[in-house]
Amino acid sequence: MHNAFDDSTVDNDRNRKTISLKVKKLQKRSFIIVTGLLFLFIQPIYAGHSTLIESEGNACMGDNKSRQQTEQTALVDAKKKAVEYVSNRITSETGIKNTERKQNLISAYANADVEIIQELGKIWYKDTSLGDCFKIKVVAEITPDQKKLEEAYTEFEIRCSERAGEYFKNNYHNWQKTDLGVASEWDYHSHYNITLNKCFIVIMNFYEVGPYNTVESRSQVLYEIFENKSYGDFHWNSDGSTTCHMQAGKKTKCSDTEWSAFVKLNMEN
Repeated sequence: MHNAFDDSTVDNDRNRKTISLKVKKLQKRSFIIVTGLLFLFIQPIYAGHSTLIESEGNACMGDNKSRQQTEQTALVDAKKKAVEYVSNRITSETGIKNTERKQNLISAYANADVEIIQELGKIWYKDTSLGDCFKIKVVAEITPDQKKLEEAYTEFEIRCSERAGEYFKNNYHNWQKTDLGVASEWDYHSHYNITLNKCFIVIMNFYEVGPYNTVESRSQVLYEIFENKSYGDFHWNSDGSTTCHMQAGKKTKCSDTEWSAFVKLNMEN
């Protein structure tokens, strides 16, 4: 049985090399409506997504702007509101407390590419205090800076690996009682899921009683470190019987194949 901690450095190097590919695979679109201070989420958003946003911008002529300048200022305002809100939402969802790590993610959106996909409407109106003003509503696509995202995700992966190692070390250990012939061995594997922004750990156990009346069993637990929550567990006995609990569907019986597919779904994205 190898020591999982010996592989931590190798795993981190491997994870860094795969981060870029993972980020590129996540160029999906989420959709948010941003209107003033009202925000409607059509689906959850996560760092790495190209996000479609319906945003509204406003500007007034005042004493020093032409109508054309006012319209351009309103468009800039719509873009700024969209980028700022997505950035704040992302950092909030990831729950980053480390200032440097948070700054990497904020920087990715501060340098985001903003493309106007559609103009939904625009109108000039009279404000009683500010005079002639212009309002525009657009759909913009916000694409964060690729390099900054890769830096941020590398930090997330390292954080996940460190937290998983601490959790395993504090809660599990191998033991053996030779006089009774009882042995129990533990190991684990961790993974930061970019799509879900979750840190998963699979804890594996092998248990045997012998040497003359050997009874074997093995089990796995899928656990999320940041939430401190179990997502499922699987138990196999030497007589071929199995029991399992999976959060999705709350199944109490499943095969090796079904459990493996469930784990893979969370451990490979």
